[in-house]
Amino acid sequence: MSNSIDLDHLIAQLVQATAQLLECAQEELRQIRWQDGEANTDSGYSELACTKFCQAFEKLRNQHPEIQLVECKNPDISFTIRSNSETRTSKVELKSCKANPDDPAVIPGSTIGKLDFNMWVIFCRRSLDNQTFEFRYGRYFRGIFDSPTELFQDRTPRPRMSWDGYQRVNEPPNLEKLDEASGWIKKYAEAAINRISGEYPVNYSWQDDLVKEIIKIAREKGITGE
Repeated sequence: MSNSIDLDHLIAQLVQATAQLLECAQEELRQIRWQDGEANTDSGYSELACTKFCQAFEKLRNQHPEIQLVECKNPDISFTIRSNSETRTSKVELKSCKANPDDPAVIPGSTIGKLDFNMWVIFCRRSLDNQTFEFRYGRYFRGIFDSPTELFQDRTPRPRMSWDGYQRVNEPPNLEKLDEASGWIKKYAEAAINRISGEYPVNYSWQDDLVKEIIKIAREKGITGE
């Protein structure tokens, strides 16, 4: 057996297999006490996902006996994998939302300042009565909901996540990574200008008045930002 196992590819396979096992676990998912809202921890979802991750690992280990699952725990799926001399500690972010025929499946994401755009995500979309469950997966950045009028408000932005951006569980994992994520400041600055330009229909936000005032003061003081 080769010592040069690709842990990136192996982890991607594990994430896909875990999403597949979760989608097959409909009855177990119905037993979870799902919660909604900002304080949502979905501990039952996380515990079940960790169990399925361990099951997926054991199947994969039949092909790669040199790998070891050192740790797997919640919240989310926090794990450490060892392959000979290489050890990798990482996390699979778990997200969930209710399916709503009137609204797209878009939910708040994590604070952008500490966000790993290449982290793997498993996304559950559940029916309104929590009786049926669909799953998708993929690297975090693939599901970021990109709006030309996104708000930044009064804290580090939390880019929203869209169900439609992620892969179906039967699709092989896309290993592409996002090389440069620091452009988010420029993106939000452009969105702030777009909101007050009149080019896009937007709902009012106090942020728009703030941006107009910043531009006005900068012009009065001759500040160009260079």
